[in-house]
Parts: sequence; structure tokens; C-alpha cells
Amino acid sequence: TDSPKPSMEQECSYQRNAFPVSPKVFSCGKNFIVMQRINGYMFPRKPSVEEVKLALIAARNLELLHVQHKEIARPWKNVMIDKDRAFILDYDSATFKPSPNNVSKILSSFKETRELSIKYSKREIDFNKLLELINLYF
Repeated sequence: TDSPKPSMEQECSYQRNAFPVSPKVFSCGKNFIVMQRINGYMFPRKPSVEEVKLALIAARNLELLHVQHKEIARPWKNVMIDKDRAFILDYDSATFKPSPNNVSKILSSFKETRELSIKYSKREIDFNKLLELINLYF
């Protein structure tokens, strides 16, 4: 485990609440989380447009659950792609928030899409329009 916290139980709670965006949790305790195995690969530093869309959809779904993932700005460390979906991992520093900004955090991680991130944050474009526009950037 890479958790700096004295217990993993809170991380486990956030991950359970984040399912199905997160891997399914089977069991957890003070020093462990037993979860679903994901047979995918880590989000690449130079992703395809489809990989970006999968990560954004997962991030949006996490927002709908009111979970803010505080490390999502580095998707290559916290997102796995498995076939036709993305999983968001590592809920060590997650929080519940009325209006999370996971989508904007992912967009901000790429120079090419920082402008889109600002427009999305200001609600100048909705999520469906964002998914259409992302094709122009990758």
C-alpha cells in the first residue's frame, strides 16, 4: 500500500461509494483493501482520443456520485483502461463534494485541453459538447 494514512478504512469507504467507476471492493480493513482485478493498462501519457474520452466519462460518472478525486490531475497514475471503459483508482485523498471537478482536472493535465477545461468549468459547454470537441485536440 502507498497510503500515508494510519488506516485504509476511509479510502475503502470512498472506493466503495465510487463503484462502478472504481474497482469493486470485496473486503477491507485497517491495512488492506481487497478489490476487483482490472486486466487493463495504465492511462498513457500520450493517450488516444478514445482513451481520453473513456477517462472523461469515468470522471464525469464520479462527479455524479459527488466524489472528488484529488489526484485525478495525473490520470497516468490513477486511471486504468480496460477494454471499453476506464476505472479510477486510489481514493486515499478523495472527498465528498457537492460539485466535484474531476473532468476539469483531467482536462487540465494536458496543455492542449486547458482552454476546454476552463470553458467546461464555467459551464460554457456541457459534457456532451465537450466529448464532441475533444476530437479536435487529440
